[in-house]
Amino acid sequence: MLASRNVSKGESAVKSHLARRRGYHFVPGENRWCLSKGVTISLSWVECGLCATLAAALRQALTYFAENYSAGYVSGLNQDFKHFVTSVSGREGGLKVLTVAQLLNYRALLGENHLSRLYRVLRVIQRLHEQHIIDIPGDVVELLAEWKLKGGIKGASVRTRCPHKGPLTDNEFEATLGELYAALEAGNILLSTFVLTMLFLATGRRPCQLRDLKVKDFVSARAKDGLPIYILRIPRAKQSDRGDDPWRTEFKDVALEPELGEALEALVAKVKTRVSSLLPDVTEEIIQEMPIFPSWKEITTAGSATTKSLLEAFRSDFFHRPVGSISFAVSHCIDRLKIHSERLDGPIHVFPYRLRRTLATRAAREGYGDLVIAELLDQTDTQNVKVYTENVAENVDAISAAVATQLAPMAQAFAGVLVDSEAHARRGDDVTSRVKTSDGMFAGTCGKFGFCGALAPLSCYTCAHFQPLLDGPHEQMLQDLIRENERIQRLTGDRTIASVNNRTLLAVAEVVRICKRRKAELAL
Repeated sequence: MLASRNVSKGESAVKSHLARRRGYHFVPGENRWCLSKGVTISLSWVECGLCATLAAALRQALTYFAENYSAGYVSGLNQDFKHFVTSVSGREGGLKVLTVAQLLNYRALLGENHLSRLYRVLRVIQRLHEQHIIDIPGDVVELLAEWKLKGGIKGASVRTRCPHKGPLTDNEFEATLGELYAALEAGNILLSTFVLTMLFLATGRRPCQLRDLKVKDFVSARAKDGLPIYILRIPRAKQSDRGDDPWRTEFKDVALEPELGEALEALVAKVKTRVSSLLPDVTEEIIQEMPIFPSWKEITTAGSATTKSLLEAFRSDFFHRPVGSISFAVSHCIDRLKIHSERLDGPIHVFPYRLRRTLATRAAREGYGDLVIAELLDQTDTQNVKVYTENVAENVDAISAAVATQLAPMAQAFAGVLVDSEAHARRGDDVTSRVKTSDGMFAGTCGKFGFCGALAPLSCYTCAHFQPLLDGPHEQMLQDLIRENERIQRLTGDRTIASVNNRTLLAVAEVVRICKRRKAELAL
């Protein structure tokens, strides 16, 4: 069953080719090529859009790319060449020859900001010419030699601090962390989704790298002093553009914070338990090859497979989730949390590459250089990280009281509930629930049962369990925070350190605003 998962119908009569990803086969003459987990390209358009000679030539060129390049790259070549054909052939269909006029018109159609599509089209035509697959007109060959196209404009969203695609601000980052922990505590998100999102936040890795993780990549141990040590061996990616499949051949060890390490350890234990229940005869060797983020649908249908075929399948990417599923899980999770930002009218939208940009931007702002950031992002060189270090002056000056009260409703940093008096509060009859300022003033109550190690009262204002009193000293807290920010700025000259309490400041400002509104209601 598992051995035939990538074998197309009729393969016994037609020779199949090995895709670059181990274990995947395709037949050049067929219209669907499964090149890796989650990447299947459709070629049903080829015969409709090209004459017979060009169609056969294109299939031959794409066969070469499928055997030597990543599945994602081949998918991009196919999509962009299809776009080129449909754009230049008009309603006539059946493109019979490649001309300079077609390429010039296509470049004009794309515009300078989307030349990466033209670059991939030229890559296919270049292959057709160099390998003499088909005769390419001489003026087209000359044009190929003249055009020096880049792969695309890099770093625009980082340079412009785009509120939709660029790195998260400190307030947005802290809000995301807080909402994730709160959702996990409330049981509103799965442990696997929480761990996956936190790994993106902590490591800045690409979706394909976390998708490729297996149980054996996680190591936990104890130091001599008894403290836990958590190491994650993350597979490298994009280290080889062509040739042999580099899947899980190179790794980089990443040390995890204890909180994330404990969560990942719990997730790995759950994965082991579940796969053992689904596959009663599973061996320890198979369990170690188990994906940390598996596709349970495939595993539930694998019970009748032999141990040998199971081991072979687990060693491949067959039971791993598709990359698109990994990215969607993170985006969908944060979309559901509805995290608000002071830069937007509505909630923020977050995806894995945005978290990657956030990690690099925060590192650059802390003064780390190109080499360190390249290491953090698992880059082999520094050419793509300079965008983070070119302009590290952050536009997060200390927030004044006037600005804070305007931004507070948009940031929605305050997550608790205002109460008119202690009698209206949850646990209001419990004196141990009282939250006081450093001066001993009564600011509110805590509605949580159990121990809390947070630093009161500052951390309380961004906690969902906090119940500030209507007559609490919130305005004084706001002024104290502003003065403290200004004092730290003067002492250190570091905007990052001075702005560490900005989200708390916004939360206090929101409480001040809500209190004023409530008092106005009571005065009516």
